[in-house]
Amino acid sequence: MSERVFRGLSEQVSWQIGAQIVGGDLAQGTRIENEDQLGDEYGVSRTVIREAMKRLSAKGLVEIRPRTGTKVLSRDHWSLLDPDVMDWCREAEPSKEVLQQLREMRTVLEPGAAALACVRANDTDVEKIVAAFERMKNCVNQPEAFGRADSDFHLEILRATHNDYLSILGGLIKTDLLSFIKVVNSDPETTVTTLKLHENLVKAIIAKDAAEGEKAMRIMMDVGEARLRNSFEMKNSEVEERGTEGKEE
Repeated sequence: MSERVFRGLSEQVSWQIGAQIVGGDLAQGTRIENEDQLGDEYGVSRTVIREAMKRLSAKGLVEIRPRTGTKVLSRDHWSLLDPDVMDWCREAEPSKEVLQQLREMRTVLEPGAAALACVRANDTDVEKIVAAFERMKNCVNQPEAFGRADSDFHLEILRATHNDYLSILGGLIKTDLLSFIKVVNSDPETTVTTLKLHENLVKAIIAKDAAEGEKAMRIMMDVGEARLRNSFEMKNSEVEERGTEGKEE
């Protein structure tokens, strides 16, 4: 779990239960224990439990009813843009369905955002984008640090659009990239390819070439989607092979 400073017991309890819901430990439709049981489990009062559940209800994770108790809701009810929900998604084991949906969202969104950034980016924006790219180059052998720098790169491009509605979606892109590195194996060849694709985009932004910027980002999305698809295919093949070996024994 990420290091986090909580502003009270109710926030801490809601964080722990929220992580269990998003991580799949508390499945859709699960009835959460009554307040006394939860209070004993977490060592807090019923008031704290009630406040924690109100927090989760506001994020769409649970439904609270006076007589039937508290029930875990399905993902389509969740406030996916909520910062806590995005943090829980990043910490959870990423599923194929979630990663595919995030990739689809990015493929629709980011090429256009890149084109807009090429037109609107000011000198400060360009400096931040270049700085993020340089951090990527400096940590090619550190997958997690590389992923964070890559995330910063894409967030700076969204900010360079100077469109508040695009910028607010940066959390979802961060969730995708940091989950992506948990699933897709990195190697020197793919890292070189990734850097080259990002470099092409940097050049387009510096040149204020919207068409080339959109093209560079679209290629980047296509390559990432292919890597994700290949990774899941490899994992499925490994599972099938283990199943075959088990039958032979």
